[in-house]
Amino acid sequence: MQLHTLKKSAEFKRVRGGQRAATNAFVIEGNLRPHDLHTDRTTARFGFVVTKKLGNAVVRNKARRRLKAVVRSLDAGALVPGYDYVVIARSEAVSVPFATLAADFRRALEKIQRQAERVHEGEAGEAVRGASRSNRSMKTGTDAPERVQAAALDRSSSR
Repeated sequence: MQLHTLKKSAEFKRVRGGQRAATNAFVIEGNLRPHDLHTDRTTARFGFVVTKKLGNAVVRNKARRRLKAVVRSLDAGALVPGYDYVVIARSEAVSVPFATLAADFRRALEKIQRQAERVHEGEAGEAVRGASRSNRSMKTGTDAPERVQAAALDRSSSR
């Protein structure tokens, strides 16, 4: 599989606030790419973050190479087209066996996909619930708050 990467800081920031899955070796954040961007929405893109806290350049590059190798080893069906992912390396990314790293990565991607499905189902549910609320207010009439206010005035005037 060909690896498409995020390059600009704005692309990394756009992923923040999306779905998230964490393991001992890395954290993955994923978010749907906006429609207004002029990018190919048939592929998933990855960005890799390896901070200096992890170690010197040799250690950081090893962690990045291992995580990129895991992504390349994935089958295309494991990724959601049109999604951007940011992989944040942790210290275990260097020492954990590659098979474990790959299995954890697949599980984390599945978790992100489940979260994304729930979010999209929730948005659809909000649209349906919102429509039913507006229908309810039309059934009760627009003067419902006025009737409540009038009833409160009647009670206060009878005292």
